[in-house]
Amino acid sequence: MKIVEQIESKALTANLRETRVLAIEYDATAVWLLDASQSYFGVNQRLRSFLDELYHPFVNPVAALNLMRASVLGDLWWFVANPDPEQALAAILHLFTKAKSICKKESEHKQLYADYLEFCAAFCEQDVPILHRDLLGLLKNFIQADLPIFIRLSTQSRRTLIALSKKSGDPDTCNALLRDVLRANLLYWQDTTDVNTWLNKLVDLPQSVDLSLLPGKKFYSHWLGYLDEISDTDSFRVVPAFSEIAALHRDYISEFSSMSHRIQYIFFLLGLPTMVDMMDHLLWDLNRQLADLYEVLSVDEVHVMIDTVFDLLKSFTETHMSIVLDCVLTIGKAVLKGNNRSLHKHIIDKIADLDFTAPGEVRISGDWQIEVDKNHVKHLRTLLELIAINPLQNKDLLAFTIISLSRHGVFISDTDLFQKDVSAFLGADIKPLFVQCKHLLRKFPVFFNEIGAEGEIRDASTNLDELSHRQDRLIHFLRKQVHTESNNTHITLIERILDYWISLDPSPLQKIIPQDVWESIQEVDERTLIQSRITNAFLQKHKLTGADLLALSWQKVEIIFANLDEDFHNKRLKLLCYCHFLLKDKYNLDPYDIVKFLSRYSFFDANEQNRLRSSLVRRDYDSSIRQMLGYIGRLNTQILDPKPTNPWENIYYKRHIAAGIPSMYGMYREPKLEAMGMVFRLENVIRRLFERSIGLLNLNYINGKTMRRIVRILEIYDYAMHQEMVTSDAFSSALGMLSSVQNISSLSLDQYLDIFNLLKDSVNELVNEYYYRFYDSRLAKAKCDYDCRRKNEIFAEEFYRDLLSASFLVQGLDGFITKILESLTQMRRLFSKENITKLMSYDPDRLFFHLYSRNSRIENQVLLGSKAFFLKRMHQYEFPIPPGFVITTDLFRNRNIINTHPDISSEFDQLLWDNLHRMERYTGLGFGDPQKPLLFSVRSGAPMSLPGAMDTFLNIGLTDEITLKLSQRPNYGWTAWDCYRRLIQSWGMAYGIPRDAFDNVMIEFKKKYDIRQKTQFSDEQMQEMVNGYKQVLKQHDLALEQDPYRQLYTSISHVLDSWNTERAKLYRSKLHIAEEWGTAVIIQKMVLGNISLESGTGVLFTHADWHKEPGICLNGDFTLCSQGEDVVAGLVHTLPISEAERTHSGGEISLEKDFPSLYQRLLRYAKQLIEERKYPHQEIEFTFEGKSEKQLYILQTRNQVIHKSPEYQVLGTSHKKPESLGSGIGIGKGALNGIVVINQEDIAKFKNSNDALILVRPDTVPEDMTMLFECQALLTSRGGVTSHAAVTATRLGLIGVVNCRDLVVNEENSTCRIKDVQLKSGDKITLDATGGTIYLGHYPLQSVQTLV
Repeated sequence: MKIVEQIESKALTANLRETRVLAIEYDATAVWLLDASQSYFGVNQRLRSFLDELYHPFVNPVAALNLMRASVLGDLWWFVANPDPEQALAAILHLFTKAKSICKKESEHKQLYADYLEFCAAFCEQDVPILHRDLLGLLKNFIQADLPIFIRLSTQSRRTLIALSKKSGDPDTCNALLRDVLRANLLYWQDTTDVNTWLNKLVDLPQSVDLSLLPGKKFYSHWLGYLDEISDTDSFRVVPAFSEIAALHRDYISEFSSMSHRIQYIFFLLGLPTMVDMMDHLLWDLNRQLADLYEVLSVDEVHVMIDTVFDLLKSFTETHMSIVLDCVLTIGKAVLKGNNRSLHKHIIDKIADLDFTAPGEVRISGDWQIEVDKNHVKHLRTLLELIAINPLQNKDLLAFTIISLSRHGVFISDTDLFQKDVSAFLGADIKPLFVQCKHLLRKFPVFFNEIGAEGEIRDASTNLDELSHRQDRLIHFLRKQVHTESNNTHITLIERILDYWISLDPSPLQKIIPQDVWESIQEVDERTLIQSRITNAFLQKHKLTGADLLALSWQKVEIIFANLDEDFHNKRLKLLCYCHFLLKDKYNLDPYDIVKFLSRYSFFDANEQNRLRSSLVRRDYDSSIRQMLGYIGRLNTQILDPKPTNPWENIYYKRHIAAGIPSMYGMYREPKLEAMGMVFRLENVIRRLFERSIGLLNLNYINGKTMRRIVRILEIYDYAMHQEMVTSDAFSSALGMLSSVQNISSLSLDQYLDIFNLLKDSVNELVNEYYYRFYDSRLAKAKCDYDCRRKNEIFAEEFYRDLLSASFLVQGLDGFITKILESLTQMRRLFSKENITKLMSYDPDRLFFHLYSRNSRIENQVLLGSKAFFLKRMHQYEFPIPPGFVITTDLFRNRNIINTHPDISSEFDQLLWDNLHRMERYTGLGFGDPQKPLLFSVRSGAPMSLPGAMDTFLNIGLTDEITLKLSQRPNYGWTAWDCYRRLIQSWGMAYGIPRDAFDNVMIEFKKKYDIRQKTQFSDEQMQEMVNGYKQVLKQHDLALEQDPYRQLYTSISHVLDSWNTERAKLYRSKLHIAEEWGTAVIIQKMVLGNISLESGTGVLFTHADWHKEPGICLNGDFTLCSQGEDVVAGLVHTLPISEAERTHSGGEISLEKDFPSLYQRLLRYAKQLIEERKYPHQEIEFTFEGKSEKQLYILQTRNQVIHKSPEYQVLGTSHKKPESLGSGIGIGKGALNGIVVINQEDIAKFKNSNDALILVRPDTVPEDMTMLFECQALLTSRGGVTSHAAVTATRLGLIGVVNCRDLVVNEENSTCRIKDVQLKSGDKITLDATGGTIYLGHYPLQSVQTLV
């Protein structure tokens, strides 16, 4: 991974800005020094650097002292050689005095005094006979001010004062100071160090130990007395100083012959305050002792020694935990690098027995500094270093560490630079325990490069504070914390600030803000009141809580805020949220924009970034997840590469805390650390994408489509496990079995349950392998503060729950499979085996199809039905098709399972709604909207056509309110009420009300108003008639549904139910059509053929039996001011399509003559289909709303049934002339002698006679179709050759005459009249279909042969 070293630090820029002064003000001494050194470039430069720091208003004491040492001690020769050495020396003393004034800490004073002592000693060696008294005077002031510090500097003090006594000419003062320092030193050792008491308590103390070699009471008494007696300076040389007494104690280590005693003695010394300066030497001594551990001691002795040492360490944990940790690291390394497993286990138990150093309560001091137990991070470092020796060997220590962090928490600040420790850990051989090592590493908020507040975090927090001009103390505190004390607790701080803005309750903030800030929010000011009101209004508007808002993705939050006014309070809310997102990205490994995060590293090229962003924008979860899993695989390879990496850092330190800048800031970069951070962030994004992908599935039931999607998701999970180095052959094997059975349609539900139980078992084993078995033994040993075993068990449960919930794969996968098993089990209870088989092949995506869209998966005649299939083709040919959608035959086949399962039913309802909304968007109308209503026709559409055998609904969507509103629109009055009465009639008939009940209402109104044609009714009369139709419904305890959606839903159900009516069954039986086909349901926008007298509807054929010429001959029927069902149902007297038909029938109107534009357009369509696209002759149903060809709509088209019999009968030669009763339009070819039958009773009465039955009806409504199947010919007063009955008769090979206007049928009396001739059932008549003539009586017939 390439690391870019050109780094710009905004924190550094801020530091320089805040600490920059226009000019540093020097005093006269500094000015003189700089002038005097101008000829000496190096001296001058070192002096200037030192003086710039010393006189800077934001001076850094440590930096100043280091620069002073380099300048004053390093260039002492220049000061001595100066032409005016007296002034030069006076200047140095002045600088030391000023340096003392800037020192705040004991360590800074100690460094200053040590440097001064070294300077005095060095000056005394120079041949400069001046100012020694001044040197002594300043030293005296220093000693008198800080004698305890000079105790630890007593060795240097002795040397310097002896030298000064000779140079200064004032030996008395030097001796007095020497006596004071050395006496204080002896008394300090005597009071704080009692080795003899410790030795007396030592078990098995060897007799050979010479106690006289150790400083004791006699030792200190002797030298204290000696100090009182001596007077000459040289006598002080033999008095033991601080470091010499310390060395005596350290040298005594060798007096112990036993390694155990030597180690115990070293631990004793480590606990002495007097030996702090010897810490490094003592730890070196300890390491030297432990280096020979296995060579000197037996295993049993090492075991005992470990017990002894840790007993000692345990007694130090309260007072000297830092030293304890140093010792644990030392002895731990010595033992764990050995080869004895029992000792490994023993020392790990002992390390764990010391308990873990919790961070304690995080406190904020009065100067806004965070205070935690510093040994917390040190303890972590110790454990991490010990685990890294051999992670697999030390896995129990790894488990202890993870459990401890779960129990006590973790607090790591940016300034801890814990990234270095993690980098070192990643360099260990963590591959065998990679999953568990990630459990540990996930707990560390250190996977970022920017130390301190850099980049966007600095900008956002600064802008938030500057909005209120730093006057909002709470926000100002947040800014300073983010800038100076960077750590992950600031995420919680922001969350509680937002809660405060919402509730105005400051109590949740009390423990995480300093006292002065807490006091500032006890009274709510006007700014905060307004902020609270605006924040709550914002949340209420978007139906969010504060937690909801902060849990949203930044992309969603940006969209929400984009629509807000950019006022003060909205800006503050947005910036607070933005800071929260940035901190979560930094510390919680939760990137608000994963592609933006990846772009920070050259590891991923621009093409990969663009491909991932494209997948995410498309919400292609599978592709996105697979891409990111591929990245994880590559990153893991880098993390586990045994080759060492080269870290790089660019860290800066602050000048002074008062400046309000970071105490540390800059960059730390190391390839494995960065790769691990990217893995964690990618995993968090992938986890969310898995959740979203699974969330798209309705797992309340499982069908074939869902199962295929389940398999795909499980395959991605399997890929993820391999990329994450989590292996499970059992899972992969079970998944392979599940994938292979997808091609077996007869697989039972129990078999699916078996496979998913195998998958479930394999996931359980993964949990056991990577979680329970790894942690159980340590949890059983884990100590806690609870006395009750049950509470320990509760902690273990919480530990596993939290660990699993934070895991990348296991919990999501387990929940996914569990939900599938629950669903399959419920399905077994709800469904029969037959329906389960159906359900597994059920695919809701195949239920709906829009005529104006494309979907090759379901664009076939079986699913769409013939009618919709050809409508779709007509749309592709750019025919004017009313917009609509199809509910495919899958609904018919799966109605039982849809109605059985509430979730499947709800899903269907939602899909229907979605498709309705799509139609609304397409048409610009609203279903159920009174102002611009969208009305539908609801028709059947089987793969095998059953003309007239099934229910149809027109004008669905009309209600009382909508019809009234529609009727008030110009030119819509009559049409609105006509449409409504049609809907009411079809609704009633669907529930079994006979057609005659409604026809009688029409007849009564015609009589009432003396009207022959319904088009002559006024708008008001039509509205009155609607009320009459409603009364018919009421008489049958029915009412039209007034909820448009329920109205549509019910009509769909009726259409589906009509497939199984007796009429439809008989039709299929007669035409040998299988009942398994079922029907689709076609829902189209209504075209109003009844909008005016220039509108209408019709059906045409492209072939006519009577037309002798080959090619297209348009013929058929149409009617004016009617709707589509009027013609095909044979309900009206029809008009001819062509002029040839009109001439033959003697009428006045034809489509060709009176609507030439429509006729020519239909002719063009016919030619396109038959001549250009080679279709067979067609039957085309159409509606038009006016004379313009743009007002023409094609409702359906299908292949025309042309019945060609090789032999048919015609009228033969007769001795008498046939008596013609009347004429109409002939259907079929030939003639037939038969008897009149008018109803079902007549058919039953005469069906066994030897005569053919001629069904005589006023019209050919669908209800009459069952009678037609038992007859041999048809005679009607209304309807045309294109009516369903006529078409069906042709398909059955029957002949007939339709639209005989002179025919009047009296169904009740089983009589009819043609002109003046009265006929009753059983009377003999002859039909001549060729000429469309009806004759009274029977006549000779003769057979005619024709070529087929």
